[in-house]
Amino acid sequence: KTTAGIVRNTKKAVNELAYSADATSTGIKDLGIGMSYVGTAAKANKLSLAETASAMGVLSNNGLEADKAGTGLRSTINGLTGQINKIGKKNSIFDKLGIKKSEMLDAHGNLKSLSTDMAVLYKHIQEHSHGGAQANGFFKSIFGTSGMNAAEILAKNSKEVQNLTKRTAEAGKSGTYVAKMAERNSATA
Repeated sequence: KTTAGIVRNTKKAVNELAYSADATSTGIKDLGIGMSYVGTAAKANKLSLAETASAMGVLSNNGLEADKAGTGLRSTINGLTGQINKIGKKNSIFDKLGIKKSEMLDAHGNLKSLSTDMAVLYKHIQEHSHGGAQANGFFKSIFGTSGMNAAEILAKNSKEVQNLTKRTAEAGKSGTYVAKMAERNSATA
């Protein structure tokens, strides 16, 4: 790791976090708190910082902030991976829903993306549910009581997570979002 690489990665991360916080109802401090709960699970499952921050921003837009967003997102990731690993085994919920590993994992065995996987899950739950109570039951069985709220928010808003992730990643690549935001703010001061 070189100093230039560290500076480049830091600049990218700062711009991604700032964009996600600015584009949603969360803040940098809340993202930091949330990351302390979900960071390890997100990294282990190869989720980008842009997608993780975007998912927490969407959760914030829907009333889950900071530690609740981080815990909920961690439960969502762990619930997905836990159920994917049970496909083809006795009492698999994903088998019952007709979900195949190929719909959820890339060629390397990683989640395709959080937004893609949550969209697939939501589609299958809708196809196999007869009313809200049954859909709610699927979410509870997959994500547990503490994770079902966040998982349902992310499933219903998977397109928003996907679009925000794209914009957040672009802000990180350009590396100029924070500078432009500071310029805007100083012009109005």
